Amino acid sequence: IIETEEEYGNRLIEKLSRDLTKKYGKGFSGTNIKNMRRFYRVYEKSQPAAELEWGGGFRITADSYRLKVEG
Repeated sequence: IIETEEEYGNRLIEKLSRDLTKKYGKGFSGTNIKNMRRFYRVYEKSQPAAELEWGGGFRITADSYRLKVEG
């Protein structure tokens, strides 16, 4: 069976959603992950804060090359 790029991407997002929800709890639906990615793509060239505290004990660190979520 040949899978399209779109099908692969959707499957990958759903797996990521399940894994993050299992590890961190609510807030990581497929839709939320797509919105997080969209947000990153819009603001990736911006000068972000070095570190943001996110509810539930998450810390988001960023520079112009990567976004890292720790919790």
